[in-house]
Amino acid sequence: MYTYLSHVLSPSSPTYPGNLGLKITTQFSFQRGDPFSQCEFTMCNHIGTHIDLPRHFNPRGATVEQIKPENWVFRSPCLVDIPKADHQVVEAADLEPLASRLVECDLLLIRTGFESHRHDLPRYSKANPSLGPSLAEFILRCLPKLRAVGVDVISAGNTNRVDDAIAVHRALLGFPEEDARYVLIIEDMALKNCPATLEQVIVLPLLIEGFDGVPCTILAEAN
Repeated sequence: MYTYLSHVLSPSSPTYPGNLGLKITTQFSFQRGDPFSQCEFTMCNHIGTHIDLPRHFNPRGATVEQIKPENWVFRSPCLVDIPKADHQVVEAADLEPLASRLVECDLLLIRTGFESHRHDLPRYSKANPSLGPSLAEFILRCLPKLRAVGVDVISAGNTNRVDDAIAVHRALLGFPEEDARYVLIIEDMALKNCPATLEQVIVLPLLIEGFDGVPCTILAEAN
């Protein structure tokens, strides 16, 4: 059985403060009497369920087309429930009791429950729980096989903790080295109905040359 772990992208999708939302312009339509349908769209590349690539915070980091195809397939995904409220931080202490279960994990999905506020755009975009620097340090030190971390919040950082947001993104995305280990960050995931046990997760990014982040479709397989 497969399920989506990504939200449908639409003009009403929440955005990080200051980012451009999805705007759609009709070029041709059946309603106008055209023989086919076609549209144009504009949007920020960090919108909806999307991936932060190393280049997002590392000027020497990889862009989306430089990631090997096999690296988008995760065969040891782990879902953890770490409930957090407005402005709270996911720290190393939240994961340390689970370290032995996560040591083989290649994709860590952190379900805070804040996805339930996605309809409340101001709250979802400005009051989100975030990942703390201690969590990034724990991931890099204790989870050697981890290649990506996904969260059910609009960003791994919060607008009220800009320094921490920069620190977490830089640490996970390999700043400042070109060949450093990195852990991809997947934001604004749909984890509310994610099965507790997953067989594999496939991330399908929008391949646009040179991009530091892209929307993606995520498929999860469960028994």
